[in-house]
Amino acid sequence: MKSSLILLAMALSLTSTMAHTSKILSPQKTFPFGSDGRTLEGVSKNTIYLTFDDGPTSEATPAILDILKEYNIKATFFVVGRMARAHESILAEIRSQGHRLANHSYNHELSFKSDQEFIDTLNDTHEVIERYMQPGDISLFRAPGGNWKDWQALAANGNASARKYVGPIFWNVGGGNGNAKDDADWKCWKTWWVSARKCGKSYIEQIENNYNRGRASLVLMHDINRKSADMLEYILKKLTSSRSKVQWKFELISNIPAVKENTK
Repeated sequence: MKSSLILLAMALSLTSTMAHTSKILSPQKTFPFGSDGRTLEGVSKNTIYLTFDDGPTSEATPAILDILKEYNIKATFFVVGRMARAHESILAEIRSQGHRLANHSYNHELSFKSDQEFIDTLNDTHEVIERYMQPGDISLFRAPGGNWKDWQALAANGNASARKYVGPIFWNVGGGNGNAKDDADWKCWKTWWVSARKCGKSYIEQIENNYNRGRASLVLMHDINRKSADMLEYILKKLTSSRSKVQWKFELISNIPAVKENTK
């Protein structure tokens, strides 16, 4: 099988031997975006991809599933292995409703001491979620915290099980940092004066800004706090309103041309 973790931009520092035996992801954390890091190739600008990280949890995931069901929208859940193992009934519900399960490491590791430790976190999480995946589901990986190094791709591509994965999948809405405007759902959990509505407004602004620049939106949220469900409800109510100037469409990451191409 052709490696799914593919070359976006060949690192010039790699030796010729490495170049011939492995393919790597860009260290600029752009996949599946274009070379400018901001556009999604072959995707219309009114397209939105919803993703949820770090769950599943009994506190937030069922509420998020109910909201998505109400609006008939499918999303991708990047689950943490230990959380998935603790809530397997929720995994079954996620997939039964037509959403996709994806890999977000086993313990939300932000760094790894060795190649083997990285391979283990991929494979241990896959062992939990594969029972709830269906034929044709693409194996997707998102690095916790967006932390990604060339050596991780080299290690994964050298392992028969891990190299089935496409990724790491990044985002252009959400995420945020402590010094940015209120552009991350976790800010409405941790800061009492930042409401779910305020976070939702920021997400909508980011989506609209992407649209005005000709870009689709790949949205990062988390299903570990109920306020994210409240924020999601606010966002979808606004985006699907008859007053919306744009007719938004919601798609699964697995439908992105660059992602599908990497599974061949």
